[in-house]
Amino acid sequence: MKINERILHIQILHLHVKEKYYKKVKENKKFSEYRLYKPYWIKRLAKDYDLIYYWRAYTKEKLIFKYSGKLVRIIEHPEFGDKPVKVFDIPLFAKDGVRE
Repeated sequence: MKINERILHIQILHLHVKEKYYKKVKENKKFSEYRLYKPYWIKRLAKDYDLIYYWRAYTKEKLIFKYSGKLVRIIEHPEFGDKPVKVFDIPLFAKDGVRE
């Protein structure tokens, strides 16, 4: 966290993702991030955040998004297995409200 973020008390949600998902977001092909509806994420997402730092796995490369809340939904996704699962859907919007 940079010194100016500490002074401003900005709340940042850090999301670390696999490279394939990072690339899709960077190429404007993916607009949400999913996290399983489990106690860890229920507690973590109970806070209000200002920004999302979307980290490419095992690197210092990140994208920054404005945090605009989360949705709860049921989805089917290969990452979570064959059955429908309950997830948090976290929209990814650019910091200034516009994605390049």
